[in-house]
Amino acid sequence: MAEFYPFRALRPTKEKAANVACLPYDVLSEQQARALAADPESFIHVIKSEADLPEGTDLYSSVVYETAAANLAKMKQDGILEEAEEPEYYIYREISSDHTQTGVVGTVSCADYEAGIIRRHELTVPAGLFALIIFRLIRFYIIVLIHFLEFAGDISLHLFDPVACTLGHLLYRINGLIMHFIQCMTVFDNGIKRCLNLIKAVIH
Repeated sequence: MAEFYPFRALRPTKEKAANVACLPYDVLSEQQARALAADPESFIHVIKSEADLPEGTDLYSSVVYETAAANLAKMKQDGILEEAEEPEYYIYREISSDHTQTGVVGTVSCADYEAGIIRRHELTVPAGLFALIIFRLIRFYIIVLIHFLEFAGDISLHLFDPVACTLGHLLYRINGLIMHFIQCMTVFDNGIKRCLNLIKAVIH
């Protein structure tokens, strides 16, 4: 069974909360992150610390995590973040249109995650892995069909051009949505890896 404990969270002070709050790192481009980094109190300096490094820096290089750890320590030292007095669990709720989900935030063991005791995002249930495979297959067939329609246009099949254009546009949109879905799952897993590396950097 996985270990799950309360923890003493680092939280922004009430006066600094608005400045500290920022969008998640995976929805920001490098240019947007660098613009937000103009605010020295933004948490962007921790979750996307490459904004403080030269352009072209490898996102997974050790200097990125070392910079994030140093920025976090500075925010604590400057009184932007303060540690809770007692270990606590945190309850959160996300509401989107007609869907609501509630979760509990606590601390877990990195060893449990690496050992597979804690199931990874897209592998939470067997159906998740199955869905990922199906989406990749569907995307493959859509790409093949798109290329066929492009070929049909190249040989001037005027009779089918209106149909090809309409269907081609629809397929491009579907392909984009599927690609976005796959990227979201990949980004989430990469985010877990980044968090683990950051935790290790802070600990050491």
